[in-house]
Amino acid sequence: MTYTYAFIISHMHGGAGPLQEYLNRQSGTCIRGANAGALFSLSRMAANLQASQRFADTAAASGSPWHGADRMQIEEFIAQTVSGFVHHVLTPPTGTRLTGFSETRHLMPEPQLFEYLDFLRTYFPGALLIFQTRDPDDLPADGNPDISAIRRAQASFRSYAEQHPQSCISLQHEEWAGNPDRLQPLLAKLGLTADTPPEQAPAWNGPPPGTVENGVMVGKDGWLFLWSGSNDVHRYYTDSGYFTDRDAQDWADLLNTRRTRIAALGATYRHLTVPDKISVYRDHLPRSLPHPDRHPVRQIAALVDAHFNLDILNDLRRGTAAQPIFYKTDTHWNHEGCLIAYQRLCASLDVTPQVFPTHSRPAREMVLDLGNKFQPPIQENARFLPVLRHARRVGDNEMVRYNEAEGFAKGTPRFVGCHIRTLNESPTARPETVVLFGDSFSEFRPHLLTAMLAETYREVHFVWSTSLDYDFIARIRPQIVITEIAERFVKKLPIDDFHVPMDEP
Repeated sequence: MTYTYAFIISHMHGGAGPLQEYLNRQSGTCIRGANAGALFSLSRMAANLQASQRFADTAAASGSPWHGADRMQIEEFIAQTVSGFVHHVLTPPTGTRLTGFSETRHLMPEPQLFEYLDFLRTYFPGALLIFQTRDPDDLPADGNPDISAIRRAQASFRSYAEQHPQSCISLQHEEWAGNPDRLQPLLAKLGLTADTPPEQAPAWNGPPPGTVENGVMVGKDGWLFLWSGSNDVHRYYTDSGYFTDRDAQDWADLLNTRRTRIAALGATYRHLTVPDKISVYRDHLPRSLPHPDRHPVRQIAALVDAHFNLDILNDLRRGTAAQPIFYKTDTHWNHEGCLIAYQRLCASLDVTPQVFPTHSRPAREMVLDLGNKFQPPIQENARFLPVLRHARRVGDNEMVRYNEAEGFAKGTPRFVGCHIRTLNESPTARPETVVLFGDSFSEFRPHLLTAMLAETYREVHFVWSTSLDYDFIARIRPQIVITEIAERFVKKLPIDDFHVPMDEP
């Protein structure tokens, strides 16, 4: 698991300060001190707001004591508040890979403590809870620590860590004080190496924010956004009549039809619309948007069962607080952004996600799709992390072979219709066969969603298409069918009359 947050959970005189200081000596790490339990208060607020939804069915009447409860946008409120906490309270400096804080105020009743810890794990994806304790018999007397309350808190810490081993680690001050080498397991779990030099982003030397060149807008701090052109992405947010209620309903009808037809073929269906970079990073635009919430992801999510239509916008927005989840000069998500979607997809299918190595290769200067629209091209210090370890490609069609033999090199790749098949003989692989219809956010190369699914399931077929081929699905007989589409392509409704070119040698 990739950890992007670390929260030191301790008590009075528990050794949180020395641990905080030690972690802050590691490159790319910023662990702040206490904030007077601010997030505990937010977790209580979130719980109260969510509890109000029990009365949503009676909230329509203007005289109802819960009038308006059915219109609360609770998840968005929490996501924006959490993002604000990270940006304006933690304020991690540029280049930070791991951030969080240290807090000692944890003597509340166990149910409230667990509610708070659940809140941290839910709204700070990639969080490691570090339970830092000290033998109560050895605590200094200054401050009159409540020993019995501290013992109860320590018991609660142990209980919670046992229930959530992947996202928790327990440390005893006496075991490492004076010998920080004993903290190496913690560094290993966090993916830190002592004295690793931080990666520095190159200084921005491009056009000023607000510039639109070749359909690309320059945002704040060097972020580039696809703005106009063949997809006219900005109109989702600037023209209320561009993606209409009728368009959203057509998509809802299409997705419901797909679910019915795929179920008739014996498979489970999941759909994923990848939010556009503007939807995720709208605060990085140099101008306000007249209609920030009329874009397709929001409209379709309001009409379709969330169990099979996965709305990952809030997940991605929360993820931005710790690290970039899109490339700054590209339209696509990076490894971390794709990982967030993959984990949500696994959760919806009740599958344990795989853990993928991170930072396995150095970043390098490269020109990506949006940066290439400028003269001179704008470079970015970026990396593409290979995911495949156990899975291997066992089939591909002529289009894939052409791309890899000469299409990419000549700058003339062909994408729609690409098909690959992977097999994974690892004993940990799930037995199901998956068919994924997607685009460049999934890919046939070994670094995005297709590869992550290939590491998870015994057999995966990827087809580069926004439309389905039901004959192909019937022939493969998968247990799971997934469709993925970039939000910028949603204006054109798929017809689902595609024919997969099957010409593997």
